[in-house]
Amino acid sequence: MCRENMKHSDCSNFCPIDAAKGICRLTNEMIFIDTELCSSFNEISKCKNCTNFLNPDKDGIGTCVGFKKETWSPSELKSILCERYERK
Repeated sequence: MCRENMKHSDCSNFCPIDAAKGICRLTNEMIFIDTELCSSFNEISKCKNCTNFLNPDKDGIGTCVGFKKETWSPSELKSILCERYERK
């Protein structure tokens, strides 16, 4: 995934507090979600980063084709425990 489209909420070191900000687990500093990413950015598993996630619409709702039955899925859904997750 292209880093320019990523936010802090896409990082495994980010702990959200509310919709706009959170705490970096590495520095313990408060950060806003849409500020520049640091060199320690570690991409978290989300549907939008999976090869099985296809055809997202303008709202980020796409199709998961990783299981026997295709289902709709939001692109921002965390997929850390998904057994069919395959990083793009």
